[in-house]
Amino acid sequence: MKAPGDLVSVDVLVSSTPGLIAQMAGFLTCKQYKYACVFVDHFSDFGYVYMMKDQTGNKALDAK
Repeated sequence: MKAPGDLVSVDVLVSSTPGLIAQMAGFLTCKQYKYACVFVDHFSDFGYVYMMKDQTGNKALDAK
């Protein structure tokens, strides 16, 4: 590991308690986030969480 991005861990998790999607305007929604894709860069210890409504391979690729 000599630079950021050399070693990045990725994991997808399922929440037992889905969270509501925050919104500032528009029609109220009952949609919820149930999945999250977690990225951790081991060089910089930077972590990023990408919230997802469904657990498909395309959504995980979108997060990346």
